[in-house]
Amino acid sequence: VALDLLAARVRESLHQTDEATEDSSVDGMDVAFCILNPELGILQFAGAHNHLYLVRDGEMEVIKADMQDIGSKYKNPHPFTNHFVDVQQGDVIYLFSDGFPDQFGGKDRRKYKYGKFRKFLLEIHQEPMSKQKKLLDEELTQWMGDYEQIDDVLVMGIRIRRASDPQ
Repeated sequence: VALDLLAARVRESLHQTDEATEDSSVDGMDVAFCILNPELGILQFAGAHNHLYLVRDGEMEVIKADMQDIGSKYKNPHPFTNHFVDVQQGDVIYLFSDGFPDQFGGKDRRKYKYGKFRKFLLEIHQEPMSKQKKLLDEELTQWMGDYEQIDDVLVMGIRIRRASDPQ
């Protein structure tokens, strides 16, 4: 529901209608939106092109986003899907932009890609979050080599804990 409201407001703000005009825009944005209630162990997620990764017991589950943008010019956009996911202590949730997987680099100047990104997150998910940040920075820098960063890069990780758990 939140993404549907956001999409409508963005279309309105950008003067997007079903008819293209000189003043209208066809721009859109990708979004991952979640509400986490750790006491109840429930995560609500809706995505516009950006999936959510949930790692539990060394296995990764991909919670799929809808393949439509927020605010782009769709004649009949469908409502965004609200996913309700049970989360447990120790689960790790990742939200991210497409900047890391779409970054060019390596010896063949190829994209990093989502499969490699998922594999890397699985390799590091048990590390403390501060170390994961460092490892992600190092991995991206090494991958890029002499190539320039082509897009924004955002990776956010959340480890589920109870309020009484030690930091």
